[in-house]
Amino acid sequence: MSQKNMSSGKGVPGIEGIVRHESDVSTIPNMAYNNGVVLALSHSNWQLLVAELNLNQALRSQFNLSRSHYESRLSGVMPLSIDGTYKLELSLGDYVVCVGNLGSVPTDQLKYPVAINGCFEVSIPEFRLEVDIYYGIGGIRAEKIRG
Repeated sequence: MSQKNMSSGKGVPGIEGIVRHESDVSTIPNMAYNNGVVLALSHSNWQLLVAELNLNQALRSQFNLSRSHYESRLSGVMPLSIDGTYKLELSLGDYVVCVGNLGSVPTDQLKYPVAINGCFEVSIPEFRLEVDIYYGIGGIRAEKIRG
């Protein structure tokens, strides 16, 4: 992430931040989560996906994303960097952003390329949002830093 984006919130619309694995042990600090992806779906595509997959408690659901959904429903996807950072350029609008784990789909990798760990809703304004994401035993928690 550039210092300009972090300090001003200006630039190409989208979302960026860090994904951290949230520890449930007080003596173990939160650590960068880097074995996955951050992906975004428009709110309308998310509603279609929820209906097609019959998801209960949709944002907290954990599910495997099929190859066809991966290729047809996503507005953006980015593998996490080694330090857990991500950056997605998105148009203005309402989205659902999810954290997925590339390594947790033990079955057919070609059929299910990503296992979704959890999601949150976000509205993308005319500038870049900075949102840190915490992933842990309680699911996904997003914390808006700037924007």
